Parts: sequence; structure tokens; C-alpha cells
Amino acid sequence: MCSSNASLNIDNDDTVKTLGILWHPASDVFYFKINPLSFEGTLTKRTLLSTIAKTFDPLGWLSPITIQYKTIMQRLWKQQLQWDERVPPDITLEWETLAKDVQLVKDIKIPRFLFVDSDNQFHLFGFSDASEKTYAAAIYCRSVSDTGKINVQLIIAKTRVAPLKSVSLSRLELCGALLLVKLMDFTRKALNYPISQTQFYTDSSIVLAWIGPHASRLEDLCSQQSGENPDIVFC
Repeated sequence: MCSSNASLNIDNDDTVKTLGILWHPASDVFYFKINPLSFEGTLTKRTLLSTIAKTFDPLGWLSPITIQYKTIMQRLWKQQLQWDERVPPDITLEWETLAKDVQLVKDIKIPRFLFVDSDNQFHLFGFSDASEKTYAAAIYCRSVSDTGKINVQLIIAKTRVAPLKSVSLSRLELCGALLLVKLMDFTRKALNYPISQTQFYTDSSIVLAWIGPHASRLEDLCSQQSGENPDIVFC
């Protein structure tokens, strides 16, 4: 390995692409550039999957779009369509509607930097929810500077489709809560930054009743893993 004094010069309008995500150094934001969904030729399971595979979203910022991809593919698998068989009209119509929504992705800008200057408070807020078809979790950060400046933004999100076997909505809500806890644990370790408070939110009273007796155990577990004693709140 040899050293070099060469510097990297990036113009204001230049962008850097990594893992399917574009970064604009001048404004320090991430954004996506997704090609229009294909309608050329016959719409089949093969063509749909080929188009879906071109969207890479490692942090779940496009979850409202990608979860629709997942539900469409699950329905095609349930109908046992062959790879080159034409998809049913209802899925074709749904794909056409989704194609219009995908064009709005280009307007999404995600700041790269999470913090504000001289942070003295850094909170994580996690949300989980479920429907009969899917469940999901998302984590936001809220930082407050010494001057009172507040910054709130999405860090990461993750979605899952409901299993093919019929499952009650309450159990899917619980799956969403579990997904949130795992996602929060991953986020805390990845940030490697002192967390002032961690809060989990779900709108399911049944889930809150199920996990209520175990909340103190989770707080002890988190403090043991991180070496800290964060204020963990379940709401």
C-alpha cells in the first residue's frame, strides 16, 4: 500500500452514486433516481421481478413503494403463475398506479448528517404498525443543540408482508413491535452515539398489554449491551 497526496475534487453539481443511492456533496443529501416502471411487451412475473430488483433501498427510505412491490409479488406466488404468464388485470392496474407514484421518488431528499451542532440531547423514536397484509417499523431521531435548535428526521425503516397462513391482526401487531425492537437495537449499535432517551410507539393496546410486564427486562438488557442506562419508554 502506498500513500498519495492527491485530493478528490468534487464540483457543486457533481453527484456520487453508491449502492444505488445518489449523494449530492454540495447540499449533503441523498436522493434516488429510479427508472420508470416497464410496460413494454407482456407484463409477467418475470418482468415485474426484474423491474423490482433494480430498486435498492437498504435503509427502507422508500418503504411506501417497496412494500407494494412485496405484496404484488406475494399475490403472484399465491396464484401460482408461471414466470412468463401474463399477470391478472387487477395487478396490471395496480402496477400502472404504482408507476405514477414511483415518479415522485425523485423529489425525495434525505439529509446525510443526523445531528445538530453541539448536541446535548439525542432521542430515538420508534413506531410500529400492522395491517392484514403487512407490518412495519420506522425509527426517527430528534436532536437538540445547546442553542435550542431541533432536528428531526427518519433514520431507517423496515417492512414485512404478512405470512401466507392466516394470522390475527393482533399477532401481526406484535410482529411489528418485535421488528421495531430488533431494528432499534441495530440502530443504536450502528450509531455508536450517546442516546438520551429511547421511546417505542404502537397503537395496539393488546400489544402494550402483552409486552408491559417485560418492559423492565428490555431496559436492563439494553443497558447491559450498551453500557448506558437510557430512558426507555413504551407508549
